[in-house]
Order: sequence, then C-alpha cells, then structure tokens
Amino acid sequence: MKNRVVEKLLLGRLKMILENKRAVLQKYSGSQKSSQIGKSRLFKLIF
Repeated sequence: MKNRVVEKLLLGRLKMILENKRAVLQKYSGSQKSSQIGKSRLFKLIF
C-alpha cells in the first residue's frame, strides 16, 4: 500500500517537472516542435 502512495507522489512530481519544462520551452520558442524535442530529450535523461 505504501508503494502505491510513493508511486503517486513520484508520478505527480514528474508531471509537474514535465509541465514546467514544457512551459519554459514554449516561452523561449513559440513553436511546438522545440517542445517535442525537449520532451524526448528529457525522457532520455530520466529513463
């Protein structure tokens, strides 16, 4: 049961980080393409 809670916390934190990254990327360049590149780069770092 505890593992499930920890998983939820980690997923929530990961989601927040991803959304922050996406917001920053979109701020610096209005194009969706760069945010896609940033996301794939981020996933490579995480996994």
